[in-house]
Amino acid sequence: MRALIAACRGLLAATLAAAAMHSVPAAAQRTSDVFDQFRHDRWMIYDGAPTGMQMVRQTGDGWIWIAASEGLFRFDGVSFERIQVPQGSPLERASAGPLLVTRAGELWVGYNQSGGVAVYRGGQLRPVPMPKPPLSVTALTQTPDGAVWAFSAVFNYDYGRIYRFADGHWEDVDRRFGLGDGYVSGGCVTADGTLWFTRWNQDRGVLVHLRPGGRRFQDSAYPVSRSGCFADPQGRLWVTGRDGFVMLAGADGKELARPIPFPKARGAPSWTEAMDSAGGLWGWAAPSGVFYSPGAAAGPQGVPDRSGRFSVTDGLSSDILYDLFIDRDGNVWVTTELGLDRFRRASAVPESFVQGKFSDGLGLSQNGPELYADTTQGMFQLSPGAPRKLLEQTSIGHCPGRGTGIWMIQETGIVRLRDGRQTRFPLPSGEDLTSACAEDRLGRFWVGTVDGALKWHDAGGWHVPARPLPKPNWWDLVPTASGDIAYTSGTDLVRIVGDKLLVTPLGQYKPGLITNLSTGGGDIFVSGSNGLFRIRGNRIARIDWRRFPWVARLRDLLQTPAGDTWLMRAFFTSRVSTADLNRAFDDPSAPLDRVVLDLRDGLRPPQSNDFSGRQMGVGADGRVWQLNRYGVSFIDPARILREAPPPPVMIRALTAAGAIHRDPATLILPAGSHAFDIAYTALSYTYPERLRFRYRLEGVDEDWIDAGSRRLASYANLGPGRYRFHVIASDNQHNWSSPGALLDVEIRPTFLQSWPFKLLCAVLLIGLLWLAYSLRLRAVANRIHQRMADRMAERERIARELHDTLLQGIQGLMLRFQSVTDRISDPLTRQTLDDALDSADAVVVEGRERVRDLRCVPAAGELAHKIDAFAHAMTEGGGPPIRLSVSGAQRPLHALVTTEALRIAEEALRNALRHAASEAISVDLDYGRGQFGMRVRDAGVGIPEEILAAGGRLEHYGLVGMRERAGRIGGRLAIVSRSGEGTEVMLSVPARAAYAERRRGFLGWLRAIAGGGQAR
Repeated sequence: MRALIAACRGLLAATLAAAAMHSVPAAAQRTSDVFDQFRHDRWMIYDGAPTGMQMVRQTGDGWIWIAASEGLFRFDGVSFERIQVPQGSPLERASAGPLLVTRAGELWVGYNQSGGVAVYRGGQLRPVPMPKPPLSVTALTQTPDGAVWAFSAVFNYDYGRIYRFADGHWEDVDRRFGLGDGYVSGGCVTADGTLWFTRWNQDRGVLVHLRPGGRRFQDSAYPVSRSGCFADPQGRLWVTGRDGFVMLAGADGKELARPIPFPKARGAPSWTEAMDSAGGLWGWAAPSGVFYSPGAAAGPQGVPDRSGRFSVTDGLSSDILYDLFIDRDGNVWVTTELGLDRFRRASAVPESFVQGKFSDGLGLSQNGPELYADTTQGMFQLSPGAPRKLLEQTSIGHCPGRGTGIWMIQETGIVRLRDGRQTRFPLPSGEDLTSACAEDRLGRFWVGTVDGALKWHDAGGWHVPARPLPKPNWWDLVPTASGDIAYTSGTDLVRIVGDKLLVTPLGQYKPGLITNLSTGGGDIFVSGSNGLFRIRGNRIARIDWRRFPWVARLRDLLQTPAGDTWLMRAFFTSRVSTADLNRAFDDPSAPLDRVVLDLRDGLRPPQSNDFSGRQMGVGADGRVWQLNRYGVSFIDPARILREAPPPPVMIRALTAAGAIHRDPATLILPAGSHAFDIAYTALSYTYPERLRFRYRLEGVDEDWIDAGSRRLASYANLGPGRYRFHVIASDNQHNWSSPGALLDVEIRPTFLQSWPFKLLCAVLLIGLLWLAYSLRLRAVANRIHQRMADRMAERERIARELHDTLLQGIQGLMLRFQSVTDRISDPLTRQTLDDALDSADAVVVEGRERVRDLRCVPAAGELAHKIDAFAHAMTEGGGPPIRLSVSGAQRPLHALVTTEALRIAEEALRNALRHAASEAISVDLDYGRGQFGMRVRDAGVGIPEEILAAGGRLEHYGLVGMRERAGRIGGRLAIVSRSGEGTEVMLSVPARAAYAERRRGFLGWLRAIAGGGQAR
């Protein structure tokens, strides 16, 4: 059986080794492992990188700038953007060379092909004219006095090697500052403001300096090579000389009496360009590639042994380098002839001390602060303290013991390692053991056998459980917080608590395929393909994979004393707050924020699931250790989980109607613009691919638009007006930048969109509406006038009929009666007939007046006169006084209006006199411009509400008749009455229908003029 197991293990190891041969990157062949702590990325020319990249720098706003043969570019970590140059300037055909970020934050660019120097200002490249620009500018630097120095590699030693820009103009300082023969390279400025550069002639290099305020170049006695100088972040001067790389001047700018050398060694730099914040030295390696030495700034002792080289065989874009630069986030940028490379510190760092044949698998055990890992080369202790090797012997499996130390299952027996001492007892006879083991609180050492059984050992030897136990589903035995043993069997959780067996069914919760069993705090966690389960006592809580897919199919789960929970899956690891995880278990709607680490952070693929046991542990220093297919790596939470500020957000450009406006803050677009595109970005060069964006255009978007990683917003069908574009970014989906970036855009209106045109349209519209209204009123008035004319004609016909028939007939009868009367001699009879004839004559007179009323047009004031006469007649016998008032200029009314208004007034006055019991009655006539009004008021008892609601008394037609009369003349009658407060009868007739003569307004005059008529 042992031989079969050994053969299977050998076959598995060979398979994994073959897989590793295909998957291990070329970096495994590097001359040193110092680059393991960095993550390397590159952008080749075929990835869109500019061709002929030379220098790379970063401005204060965060942009990475690249000088290339095609001009100046800026890079946001995702895409390269070429900066346009002024048309017709020498910059159009010139290649960009050196870059300088001045103390004012501006970017200065030196050009070849006699392009001179330009500055990027206000979103544009602006030339800084030079009287005689050199063929090429090789270097730019600035001294503390604000002067910009430009160096040129010309061989004419009379002029044109060094230019100084101050007080708004350039000057050639070659001879005036006493520069000797030779061409120059450099320069750099030390902490005290001294300018340094190299002058060499006939293979002899001389270091030259200019002190602050000086006007003469001074040669240094230290011989240097043809390369230039380098000032580190502390302002110290470094050069490459005959003895290798040396520090020549301290932070005070003064040359050291005894230069500090960096001894030459294999891979030592032939030229150095930068030093990182940790004191690591970066430069060109000899013969090719990038050189790095950590801690070089602390001194040269022992440094070469820790140095390393990274070349094209390791993944560098090319071994021909042009520039090396470290940005403010610590990322190292390298330009080569074929691309752009970036080195950033990895979040997961391999531990090179732990060696072995990792394809055969690794094991990990945690016992409090103690952390152990074994490989094919023995047992290693990772914590506390620095990693160290404990034993040369390998083991089949191991697990933590009670208190301190570990248990190891070896081919020859069981070993207890504690405090450097070993105790041993034999394996169970005739049994093949798995790698799973655990010690419970009773001191029993439990192991799993290949046939799926469990055994335990104590001072009395090996034992078999009194009753059969469920077979383990997985070769994992874990100790619980109480010191008991737990494992999974099928879809059940099995716990051995002393002599008791507790089985918790999980099938009803549908865990799917169980992939991990872990403990943390006082809980047990089971991860399956359908989610993550927490067992707390006898209570089970579940997080479904649909809610958070990354909690399912875990390889391991680790809870640390710092309050974090680490969830390890294939190819990525998530960190969450333990408190947030518990809330997510208890509340199905609770969020669960996380920090994700993946292959881009230095993680490596996990080892095969065939190797069981813990895959993560936490050291005494808080570092989280992980096993992987290539060894052991650690993550420092104190570094990767620090609260970093949100990335700065930039609006790169606005494009409208083919015009590009770069770096806008406020824009006014031409009239007629209706669409634009806004390109934005956020400057985070460590993880630019993880940035997420939200934006909105105020006045257009009601809420934030979640753009994901998209960096372009497009808007169309926009009208004139003012708009504000707002964009924010986040690299963790939780901490969003505030306030982000803002852009105010104004679209000017065309004449057709301007307010004068709209006002004109509004005036025309109002005019048209008024015209339509006037025409409508005219039509209504015409209909009313036509009805009145018809009625007047009818009145005239009736008047003629009355005059020609009734009155004439009565007159004839009266003549006949008069002749009869004259023949009667009886005085009494005669007197009676004479009285009758007098009455008939009075009737005829009244009839003639009625006929006259029917035929004539009332004059102005006639209605008032008639109402006054009627009122006077009605109050002759006593009664309340009737007051008549007239407002407005009295105008002639239509005869029908006069008649109907008079009848309405008479009816209202009669009702008031008979029923109101009022002490006073008033009649008000209003000759208004828009309408004629009449109001009869009394202060009497009022009309009962039921009569008003019914429209009048039953079989009484006074109120009904008044309404009918008002309707016949196109007017409106309103009766308002409240009990005890009197009654008001109000008649209103539109002016066009009431007045016999019309008054025309402005539009009437215009119509009259246009129609050739006369305005009245």
